[in-house]
Amino acid sequence: MNKDFIDIRLPTSLITKAVKCVEYVNMVHQMLKHELNDTMCVHSRMRYIVTPFLVDHGDVEELVSFFRVCRGSLYTFRFKDISDYKAIKEIITYSDEKRKEYHIRKRYYINRHFEFRYIKKIVPDTVEIFINNEKVDSKRYEVDHNNGIISFYDSLTDDLLITCSFEFDVLVRFVQDSLRIEMHNPGKFHCDNIELIEVI
Repeated sequence: MNKDFIDIRLPTSLITKAVKCVEYVNMVHQMLKHELNDTMCVHSRMRYIVTPFLVDHGDVEELVSFFRVCRGSLYTFRFKDISDYKAIKEIITYSDEKRKEYHIRKRYYINRHFEFRYIKKIVPDTVEIFINNEKVDSKRYEVDHNNGIISFYDSLTDDLLITCSFEFDVLVRFVQDSLRIEMHNPGKFHCDNIELIEVI
């Protein structure tokens, strides 16, 4: 587990609206002083603009406490994207008798075109594993919920289809290091939009 990660989720009760954006980060390689754009090193990540929902002083206190615990942008944490937080019998891969560990991933596709997203922050007690469409007893494997890895206790024979149902969070951090809250009449508060960015 990353030392800058705090295993807590931003409470969904504090959010009234969120705008999401998928963006691509192109890793640029330096070679002989020339920049080469390697399409194999292009990674997607999420960015969120969150509008806080502050009803009373308790909400303000909870949001400020969360921001302080994360020390602004210093620590990463879990965020639930309510538009994309689960998968049903997602294809993981085909088994290899030389392997016991498999990364959980989700596929996004249109017709024959697709992209895999490796999932790291799994929600505990939501994982179900299937081999050739048959549910696997949970005693046969363990799940690393902070790294998105399934580990089978015994090796599987080759070429078995492994699928997985699960729920997941997004690993994010605050973009800003300040939190501005307006205090109006007693019991009325307003907080500026908060920007979150996925850590890949």
